[in-house]
Amino acid sequence: DIDSKHGKAVGARVAWSPGLGDEIGVSMYYGCYTPSFLPSEAVWSAALDGKKTFGPFEIEAQYVYTRFQGIDRVVRGLANQVFEQALESGLSPVNTTIEFELAGLADTKHGYWVDLRYRFMPDFVRASFLAKHFENPTFVLVARGEQVWLRGMMTETAFSGGIVQAIERENRFVNRVTLGLAYRPVPLVVFQLALERTWTDHGKSLAGVTNFIPAERTQSTQSALLFGAAFGF
Repeated sequence: DIDSKHGKAVGARVAWSPGLGDEIGVSMYYGCYTPSFLPSEAVWSAALDGKKTFGPFEIEAQYVYTRFQGIDRVVRGLANQVFEQALESGLSPVNTTIEFELAGLADTKHGYWVDLRYRFMPDFVRASFLAKHFENPTFVLVARGEQVWLRGMMTETAFSGGIVQAIERENRFVNRVTLGLAYRPVPLVVFQLALERTWTDHGKSLAGVTNFIPAERTQSTQSALLFGAAFGF
């Protein structure tokens, strides 16, 4: 077989389980995040995760630190590519200033999430259709908190004649709190309902730091009611 991909990546995780329902692990990732027509630059991540069970209670968490190397060189390479393509197409970009955005590209991204879960099944529900036809149905009450910080995030870049003239950066954060209730009639089937609140820097748009919230230019908060179902085979 011929492997045409020049940018290789490697990842690994080591975990230790001192008991049933308990685990602590460390993981890493290293690879190239740039396409072949731009300077080759690496991204690496290191993470720590763990889970602890106390009877019906469970806590699980993870922290991840990610570093993107050489983003200034990537921007200069992109500017040069645009300049060369403009010349090849017969345009004259020498005195033209072009501005563009690099969505979410930052020097470092790091953050964590923490899940608190409580498994229960009230006695008055056991005789209902939600439980009497199943061997071990359960409800799971979930509270989740998340925080992410983006340091040196590029917001706008301008270049002229293939030379970068200006790079604007800023530091941002994203916070999210989720409260949910899940129902598992059997281990491989789950129905869940959740209320989610997400916010970022005041007066900034969530659209600039998330890839799934179509926020307005100054919309820094959003609430959502979520319903989901999953089935395993």
